[in-house]
Amino acid sequence: MATRARAVGGVIVAASVLASVACERIVGREVPLVTRNAHFGPEWGVVEDYTAAQGSGSASDGTLREASTSRPDASQAIAAALAILEIGGAHPKAVEAAEFLILQVDLDGIGEADQHVSAGARALLQHAPDYGRWPRVLNRLHHRRALGPAVDAFFEDLASGSGDPALRATGQYYVAAGLMRSANAVPGATAAAEDLRRRAIEAAAGLSAGVERNPFLGIIPNHRSAEPITLAEAEADLIRSIEHGTVAGTLPDLLGTRLAGGDERLSSYRGRVVLLDFWATWCPPCRTALPKLRELVAELPADRFALIAISVDEERETVARFLADEPMPWTIWHAGTEGEAAQLLRVSFFPTYVLADERGRVLARSNELEELRPLIDEALSSKEG
Repeated sequence: MATRARAVGGVIVAASVLASVACERIVGREVPLVTRNAHFGPEWGVVEDYTAAQGSGSASDGTLREASTSRPDASQAIAAALAILEIGGAHPKAVEAAEFLILQVDLDGIGEADQHVSAGARALLQHAPDYGRWPRVLNRLHHRRALGPAVDAFFEDLASGSGDPALRATGQYYVAAGLMRSANAVPGATAAAEDLRRRAIEAAAGLSAGVERNPFLGIIPNHRSAEPITLAEAEADLIRSIEHGTVAGTLPDLLGTRLAGGDERLSSYRGRVVLLDFWATWCPPCRTALPKLRELVAELPADRFALIAISVDEERETVARFLADEPMPWTIWHAGTEGEAAQLLRVSFFPTYVLADERGRVLARSNELEELRPLIDEALSSKEG
């Protein structure tokens, strides 16, 4: 498993806790809000009790800190937060309840989780359109798309119905980013992946029209500049990633710095099937994968297959010391924390593997090496044929 936070739906919250269903019209869509029974009304104290028991609260970056080992039941706090949103802007904790559902609550194993975070986002849009933390909220929602379709629906409605043109453009950005994410989930550069990639480019093209100089209200993974970027810059960056860093696209001629010294271009590996491995010494799953990577390199012909490990460790010396005990007999690039390749490919979790054929066409990307082995063998077989 990659180093990342994962929230998966699957356990329906007991009907005795979340008993009634209401609908609130926000941005032109009927949105079901699963609410509480009489025991869990709009009581902010229930949310505070959960936060205290969890021992986390909101970290400084608006994400969830490491949860305590006891993992308190979140269903009551979710019910209370949703009940607050049902009252709407008249409740003094409406914004805080929305923030809780998006940024703080542990949704692991919670049924209808996508509806809960979407309800929080829609409440912010309705009651606090000038909310100052939209970048963190939208980025969090983007990483929670796997929860279910309600998150995608929120972005679609934001792109078509927000009264703020900058928010509308940012919503369109995340619609395109969602299509890119879907393309990257397709194994192999199939017609389905190409169709999703094409739709992503169409969704991204022109999203900043009329608001080119407005600040982008989102977050670009691994963006190298600490300065805010414009919507025009965000659009150009997204299209480049869709065209060159997405399944069915073609990798550009990246320039890498070898750990041993000297630069080289990815084009020097053309003619071979290439597996890029974005990793770090501080990443436990990356270290766990090393024996399998050694087997892979030993089994496959070096003239037809190449593994390039791209380290995102801050210091090159850290990697060098690591290799003294953990040999990695393949190409290693040191990119540091602001490498071009990680930004282009929008790498957020480690390890991330990107597989490309001998022409540089992206065949797949995954956080699990085992998922890629059949595709590697197929690519080598196709190349041989």
